[in-house]
Amino acid sequence: MKILSVDPGAVNLGLSLWEEDQVTLTGLVRLFPENMNMKQFNKKNGSLADRILLRNLVNFAKNSPKWSHHFQTADKIVFESQRLKFTHALQYGLTGYLLSLNPTCEILFFHPFSISKAFKIGGLTRTERKKRIREIVYEKLPHIKKDDLSQDEIDSILNIFYYFQMKKKDFQNPCPFWSCASHKPSKKSI
Repeated sequence: MKILSVDPGAVNLGLSLWEEDQVTLTGLVRLFPENMNMKQFNKKNGSLADRILLRNLVNFAKNSPKWSHHFQTADKIVFESQRLKFTHALQYGLTGYLLSLNPTCEILFFHPFSISKAFKIGGLTRTERKKRIREIVYEKLPHIKKDDLSQDEIDSILNIFYYFQMKKKDFQNPCPFWSCASHKPSKKSI
């Protein structure tokens, strides 16, 4: 099974690829100009900010020499997003685009609250949570050298572990605040 995980952080996009029971590729992508942070980007672009991020993400999925093939061939693509506006843009914009490339792909959206709850890292400070996430990932993947990966890459790997954990529990809308969306291919498309 090939799982591609996308974790949009406050500044960068973390990516990881799971193949043959291991993480085979990770990456970090910046979807807006280097001289801006997310707050400045949102202020400059206003209501168009999420659409611009979506366009940049689609362009990346389409044109990245390192990643475009994986977007087209993944069995599952997992996204974490807490911003409902961007999640809806992802659901309707990116999901349609990715399904046009790969109609048999299953696309899942996870809320960070669900992941925190599953790994019992809720209630920690931001620094403590990031440290605990690193510990979890390094425990499960001891071959990864510490400090080789950015926090966004680590978060994207945790999303894959969350998927496997939820799969064991027969994935049923674990987030109480909003419906964690998903798209499963129809039997006609398989």
